[in-house]
Amino acid sequence: MQSAWAIRAMLCGGAGQPAIPAATPAPLAKLLERASEDASCCATIDAQELDAVLVAAARAAFGPARFLPFNPAAPT
Repeated sequence: MQSAWAIRAMLCGGAGQPAIPAATPAPLAKLLERASEDASCCATIDAQELDAVLVAAARAAFGPARFLPFNPAAPT
């Protein structure tokens, strides 16, 4: 639950109770809101289940995972 609040604070960039920015994709915003505000959710879900829920929310928001090549030494 604390991790979810920390992520909300980083996305918001402000103090106080951080709002989830409107630019956050809806599936991820819903998961973040639930994880940061529903203590029973955090008490009943384990890390493996949370990972599965996060993967499903990311897939709903961004589509299937895909490989993006990264070469930090490549000329710009």
